[in-house]
Amino acid sequence: MRRVIDLIFQTQFCRTDILKKSVTNMGAKLYNKLPNYIKNVENLKPFKNQLKTFLLQQTFYSVDKYLAYNQGKTSSLYYPNPWDEECDRLIIIIIMIIMMMMMMMMVMMIIIIIIIILDIKPHQPTVRGRAIFRM
Repeated sequence: MRRVIDLIFQTQFCRTDILKKSVTNMGAKLYNKLPNYIKNVENLKPFKNQLKTFLLQQTFYSVDKYLAYNQGKTSSLYYPNPWDEECDRLIIIIIMIIMMMMMMMMVMMIIIIIIIILDIKPHQPTVRGRAIFRM
């Protein structure tokens, strides 16, 4: 049986956002948050497959949500909320569009009902009392 190695990269203190988001700093943070079963894979292809499976199962919507993830906890504090701000805005826009379409359909139905109840005929253009027929 292979020995489990818990490899953790050290991150340095950074005062600026440029250094915080640098490849060396973010790469170390992202790697350290991986589960041990992925970090212990020895070959590149199985590592990529395990990583892809993990990321597809968890559905992180941002890097911040991934960094807030904690494997052992089941609290909603640690699991990413799939309805973050971007999703909320999109869903609100879609709901508003659907509601506007429904309101337009209701207005059209009310107009049709009024026309049926009042038995309104289409307007015929007239000149001095005589109907004009156009073809």
